[in-house]
Amino acid sequence: MGAGGGAFVIALASVLSYLFGFVRNLMLFHYFGASLNTDSYYTAFLIPDFILNLFIAGAVSGVLMPVFVDTTKKSKEDSEKLMNAFISIMNTIVIAVAIIAFFLAPFLIKSIFVQLEPAQQELTIKLMRILLLSPVLFGVSNSLGSILIAKKKFLSFALSPILYNTGILLGIYFLAEKYGIFALAWGAVFGAFLHMSLRVVDFFTTNLSLRPSFDFNAPNFKKVIILAIPKTIGLLAFQGMLWSVNWLGGLMEAGSIAAFNLARDLQSFAVSIFGIALATGVFPFLAEFAAEKNDEKFINRTEKSARQILFLAMPSAFGLFVLSKELIELFFVHGEFDQHDAFLANSVLLLMALAIPLESLNHLFARAFLARKNTLFPMFGQIIFFLSFSVGSFLFYQELGVATFGIMFLGAIFLQLFFLITSLSLHEIKFPFLRFMRKVLPILCLSFLMMICVYFIKNISYFSSEINFVLSVAGGVFVYFFGAFLLKLPELDRVFIYLENKFKKK
Repeated sequence: MGAGGGAFVIALASVLSYLFGFVRNLMLFHYFGASLNTDSYYTAFLIPDFILNLFIAGAVSGVLMPVFVDTTKKSKEDSEKLMNAFISIMNTIVIAVAIIAFFLAPFLIKSIFVQLEPAQQELTIKLMRILLLSPVLFGVSNSLGSILIAKKKFLSFALSPILYNTGILLGIYFLAEKYGIFALAWGAVFGAFLHMSLRVVDFFTTNLSLRPSFDFNAPNFKKVIILAIPKTIGLLAFQGMLWSVNWLGGLMEAGSIAAFNLARDLQSFAVSIFGIALATGVFPFLAEFAAEKNDEKFINRTEKSARQILFLAMPSAFGLFVLSKELIELFFVHGEFDQHDAFLANSVLLLMALAIPLESLNHLFARAFLARKNTLFPMFGQIIFFLSFSVGSFLFYQELGVATFGIMFLGAIFLQLFFLITSLSLHEIKFPFLRFMRKVLPILCLSFLMMICVYFIKNISYFSSEINFVLSVAGGVFVYFFGAFLLKLPELDRVFIYLENKFKKK
């Protein structure tokens, strides 16, 4: 499967996963609202996620795959030794640390989140102990997922997040009334189990041999660990942003943490299907071009992918910016989620929406570095993001409240992207930035025109808010793609050519 095909599969599955996630959030906030309970649920994830990021995620999100590909080119036997050693050793460490964290949970929560009330601390401890199963399950699943991507098997990699959301949905639907917020935690664990199970099944179609191995001297195992250190630091820096949100949110009004997470989930849809999907699909090909030292193909593929990302991410950002209030009020104001909760979420989402194209490009340029086995600059980019977001939030949260998170997120993402593009040109391979901007300018202008049209359509007073919302979305889509057709944007042609080829194959 080619880069476009892999990206298409991942993007399509991301849409389905997002729809499941959207329904999950509808049910979550219907039953629990933006409350102290939901704040505790999100806080309880922090330490389990820290364990996963520290020992697994740094390697599997951009290091294990290219090293595995290089090793396979030389010896299939050595690549299997590397795979088995990594999965066995690193996941055993995760299990051991999760067990230790289970017993230390009261000390950890009460020491770190001292600003929380004792009752909220106790609830967070109980939720965390359940959620400590998730890094164990995700550790195995993500390790296998990295190997599946290396073998260009995108389907189970793409579908597993749908099963994760399905598990949460089932937990809420069947257990929420009886077990309250604990239904969310058990649903997340069940979803993680489904996430892992699908990849385990797909792995056995690769003709690779999976067996326990604790050989620290396995080929390139130490290389993966060394290369993963900067990537891990970068991931922990990004997670530090979430720690800042949860810590500061404990000083704000109840529901601030939940409001941020809702806004983040809504904003991340476009990032997932346009940024992460295309960046993931093109990653193994960038790794191959880098291994072959074919700089021309490498830079052309990177630039082409960046334009494709912006072609869809930019109008999504402008559209969400205009319709954020209507989106939240239309879908989420019911049950325990009231107008004030909607106000909190919209305060964050309004400017976070504009970060969609910037964050999408960050995923691509980070992978451009990783394909060339450079993990340092993506790490520095994440640190820049974390520091600018956290310092800005600590300085202004008292004056701006929960809106601080959206403002600082946008500014921090911009600084990260500027750093990555500049560093790529200075230290790896020159990116044709001026040529790129000339080709992107029509997309920017067309997106701005679309935003103006959406703004006027949504303020039509003849129809209900529901009809106005549908007309705004439909009108915006029509204006944008019709404008792209009139301007003969090559990105639109590529979409039609790709879909035409797909239908011909069928």
